[in-house]
Amino acid sequence: MPDEIEWSNVSTSNKSRNYRVCFVWLMVLFVMFASLVGIMYVCNYSQTLEEEWKLYGSCPEDVLKEDAWTEQFWNVVEQDGLMNCYCKTLTKEEI
Repeated sequence: MPDEIEWSNVSTSNKSRNYRVCFVWLMVLFVMFASLVGIMYVCNYSQTLEEEWKLYGSCPEDVLKEDAWTEQFWNVVEQDGLMNCYCKTLTKEEI
């Protein structure tokens, strides 16, 4: 309808409109790239924490609560990740 025309936009040239569209697309691509970099950083940091706290690997069959608790007070290098194994066995039993 003619009464819905935005008269302020009529004077805007096609060149100006194209520049604005390009600017918006560049911003979208930048945000997507930044998101990808952030996801890669978080994944790498997660792997670093898994290696540091030994959250992967095989667990002994019977992990006692006392063993898991006392291991928390050992040096980090000497820990085997028994607390994680103990928590895994608890969640398996609940399911």
